[in-house]
Amino acid sequence: MTSSPSTQASPVSTHEFHWDSQTQGLILTSTLFLSFAGPLLANVLRSCLSNKAILTLGNLGSAVLTVLCPVAARLSPYGLVTIRVVLGILNGANVPVIGDTLAWWSPQGEKLTMVSLTFTDAIVAGYPTDAILAGYPTDVIVAGYPTDVIVAGYPTDVIAAGYPADVIVAGYPTDAIVTGYPTDVIVAGYPADVILAGYPSDAILSGYSTDAIVAGYPTYAIFAEYPTNAIVAGYPTYAIFAGYPTYAIVAGYLTDVIVAGYPTDVIVAGYPTDVIVAGYPTSD
Repeated sequence: MTSSPSTQASPVSTHEFHWDSQTQGLILTSTLFLSFAGPLLANVLRSCLSNKAILTLGNLGSAVLTVLCPVAARLSPYGLVTIRVVLGILNGANVPVIGDTLAWWSPQGEKLTMVSLTFTDAIVAGYPTDAILAGYPTDVIVAGYPTDVIVAGYPTDVIAAGYPADVIVAGYPTDAIVTGYPTDVIVAGYPADVILAGYPSDAILSGYSTDAIVAGYPTYAIFAEYPTNAIVAGYPTYAIFAGYPTYAIVAGYLTDVIVAGYPTDVIVAGYPTDVIVAGYPTSD
């Protein structure tokens, strides 16, 4: 007899685009397809244009294409891939031009430092900025979550569910957090597979080890307060509920003997099962 796992409603996230993992990977990596052509293009343009003109035209083109990304995505994912390929070329063209400009204007002995700081600061500042611009609503940011939680990439429905930052950062996967278990259960340290097994929070918090819970015994058997070694021993629930103490059950007597109704003092007396089943009274 087993209990059905408790079903709890999970927050439903609505997304505008439903792309498979292969399409998502193609979109994410498309900026790198022809990024190597950016420096080559910059070297060709430098023969007829100044560095300032190349940077102006390149950044202007990147801005226009970035604005067109949502439009292209709604038309076709491959249109978005095409735009991102061109963006990769334009962004790649900025690198040698910026390096050459800094090398020209920087004081002697500080050129390498200036170039390193320029690119490093852009990357470091870009992480929190990208997290905010990636679509996190202002109410989530205002809720006081630290930047490491926001940057961790948890979807807004998980953060908005009200779980504190330490629970989210604890490393539980989003499906475990979204299942609706209260924070005290998650914080208690039970692994995600136990939580996802469907046992209610009071059963998990009752202190039984994870192996007993995962063994599949229904919650009422666990609540019978038998120690985990008796439950895990494999006796069915009707034998456990017969009322015999755990030492009688663990002693190894067959379940049919226990269920037959012999008192515990007879069983504990050490008579083998064939004698007890034969019907001899205890005085013999």
